[in-house]
Amino acid sequence: VFNLLLFVVWFVCIIYMTIFSRVGKTEINLIPFRFIFEPFRTGNEEFFRTGWMNILLFVPGGMFLSYCVENPTKIKYVLQIVALIAISVDIEIIQWYYKLGVVEIDDVICNTLGTIIGVTSVAWTSKIVEYIEYLIQNIIKEIKLMKK
Repeated sequence: VFNLLLFVVWFVCIIYMTIFSRVGKTEINLIPFRFIFEPFRTGNEEFFRTGWMNILLFVPGGMFLSYCVENPTKIKYVLQIVALIAISVDIEIIQWYYKLGVVEIDDVICNTLGTIIGVTSVAWTSKIVEYIEYLIQNIIKEIKLMKK
């Protein structure tokens, strides 16, 4: 329940930052990876900073959603990533429709990357924890055998 609450709080914050805090203005950028190349072309590092922010904004979403899923499998991880990509695309569509800022394919790319980082970090962390628990149990068994 707590993890679901964290996900909902994250979602509300994302919606506020990407939709409700915006003013009427519309630009559309469908050039992928502009956030990487534009700073070199123009010297404007804002594109690069924006890309990193979009990545970092979706890492917690991937993590919180992963913690909400019981008995995770590869297909469940993929579905979590797809769900958060859908949220990212929906945000861009809403921004475009209501003229609430710059609609960028880079936002979706960066949000997807952040989602993948969040989801996989939870998956890897849980595997590492399982392995450490396995090692500790075996060490305890060995110690008990040595005492006999």
